[in-house]
Amino acid sequence: MLRKFVFKAKKGLIRVKVDANGTIHEIQITGDFFIYPEEALPLLEKKLIGTPYEKEEVKRAISSFVRENNVQMPFVTEEDFVRAIMGES
Repeated sequence: MLRKFVFKAKKGLIRVKVDANGTIHEIQITGDFFIYPEEALPLLEKKLIGTPYEKEEVKRAISSFVRENNVQMPFVTEEDFVRAIMGES
């Protein structure tokens, strides 16, 4: 099922389109936030495909990706991304 969410982080807006039915089949993350290195965002989307669509699993996948790839996201947090993907406000 395709879902669209917008999450207002402390200093940025995260938009998510996620197709999930138990697991994430497709995901697109956009918005007005900074992420370094810039190529990290499409790689994160790729890593999330196949992840169970459950908050703790999404959180684990994002945390390991950020740590393994030395990703920096000034003004937004890993939790902001999790909340955006899960459709929380």
